[in-house]
Amino acid sequence: MTLRRTETGGLALIVLMFGLAAWGWVSAGGHGAVPVHWDLAGDPNGYAPPVVAFGVAPIASLLVLGVLLVIPRVDPRREHLLQSEKAYSVIGLAILGFLAVVQVLAVTAALSGHFQAGVLTASLGLLLAVIGNYFGKLRSSWFVGLRTPWTLSSELSWDRTHRLGGRIFVAAGLLCLLLSIVSSGLALLALLLSLIGAAPVVVVYSYLVWRADPAPGRQARAMPSRLRLGVLLAVLGAVLVGAAVAIITFTSPGKVLTGSDRVRVLAYSEPQTDNLMAAYRADDYAAATRDFDAVMRRGLTQAVFESARQTVTRTDGVYLSRSVSEVLEMRGYTTVVYRDRFSSRDIVMSVSFAAASPHQVTGWWFH
Repeated sequence: MTLRRTETGGLALIVLMFGLAAWGWVSAGGHGAVPVHWDLAGDPNGYAPPVVAFGVAPIASLLVLGVLLVIPRVDPRREHLLQSEKAYSVIGLAILGFLAVVQVLAVTAALSGHFQAGVLTASLGLLLAVIGNYFGKLRSSWFVGLRTPWTLSSELSWDRTHRLGGRIFVAAGLLCLLLSIVSSGLALLALLLSLIGAAPVVVVYSYLVWRADPAPGRQARAMPSRLRLGVLLAVLGAVLVGAAVAIITFTSPGKVLTGSDRVRVLAYSEPQTDNLMAAYRADDYAAATRDFDAVMRRGLTQAVFESARQTVTRTDGVYLSRSVSEVLEMRGYTTVVYRDRFSSRDIVMSVSFAAASPHQVTGWWFH
């Protein structure tokens, strides 16, 4: 098994990724910090040095390629991987291709200040669809595929389980791809729910096929009715729990504050935001970061501040005024969402504060 296509294509992608990393490092000045973590709206909420921001994906790709090339040499079922070399190669290249997309998005987002979350979720959906399309062509192995005790013990269980899993992957991937057009958050939620719901179904299905496998030396047996009921209830419970966790994690926007609670937050947020935006308009980095907490001050360096200010000025014009849209409270933080008026257009701005005194600024971004 040579895997020449995987090796050649993978190395080409990795060279491209390191080239992008070098370009991003030079463009960012090689120092300070650039955004590395983003919310589902594509706004930065975490920072790191450029060498870290641009080096993670290429190094991870090198490790992935190394694993892909080593597995066929150590798998006890090497002959099965040889029989499914095309599927194995395509899946490997699809994973490396996805990491290359992540690298492109990371570099461009770090320099522009906005992450294209929709492109990422669409790429993830496409990756799952490609993997699912080739799942049914994989022969049993110890390292690749849907490995349960029953798929590894029965070729019939392996084949049928991977056909089912492949269809689920394709359907979930295409759903994620289509929903990315509407909302990256909704696409991720749908994908997560699909995979959480599918996992117990696939495991149980592999067991059922294994029991019914008429292979030599085995006697097919029907599953007792009570056990069938227990399995169905377990699957239903897993789906419901997974759905609840996903909904709580991804869709809760926080508590909207009104009345005296809203007034209480604005009493400390407005003076700090007044100072922040006055300093922003005057291009005064020291004044802008006066109320930042330690993490924000380390992350939002003067170079990042000036670069982001230039980007917003170029696209939206000069800052003029703002008005409060809503006030949110969630997990120890409060966030004030503003409608900012710039000379070219109105945009949304959010400023987050620690809920505990002295209520330092913990996040600041334009949508």
